[in-house]
Amino acid sequence: MNQTSTADKNPEVMERSQEVDVWWGSYSGWTMVPSFLGCILLTGMIAWFGFTFVREKAQRTILLASAVVWLVQGGRWAWRFFGISYRLTNRRLFIDNGFFRPVRQQVEMSAISKVRPEKNCLDRLVGVAHIYLEYADPTQKSVVLEGVRNPEEVKKLLEKVAGNAN
Repeated sequence: MNQTSTADKNPEVMERSQEVDVWWGSYSGWTMVPSFLGCILLTGMIAWFGFTFVREKAQRTILLASAVVWLVQGGRWAWRFFGISYRLTNRRLFIDNGFFRPVRQQVEMSAISKVRPEKNCLDRLVGVAHIYLEYADPTQKSVVLEGVRNPEEVKKLLEKVAGNAN
């Protein structure tokens, strides 16, 4: 039988006593649109080179070179898309980076003084940004959340949690 006191049901007490998930996210695949466009351009250049200078075995050359380009790009995408995740609670931000032995970084939100999204013109087009979390202590390096989708919403949420954690 599970017994809870009335104090445990009070949201204010729960907020102070329990760590609750507020948001989770991961690296947005949209962040890599520019590099995918670069791969398309590079594949076209390989095809042009193959048909212009290596006529006899152009198909194999084009296929092999293009396969290498797209395997590397696919690996980069998979590593980021499946290997980077973020979990925000009412107290901390957890950043997992990696597949088999992910490196987990914990950020105490009470130590954060400023949340700053940065995006270039291509990021604006696809709706992503890098979000920088700056510590109140200037000796600590900023934490970067890469490839965050809907960055303005996430920024507001991070600022709210950082403000409440103080």
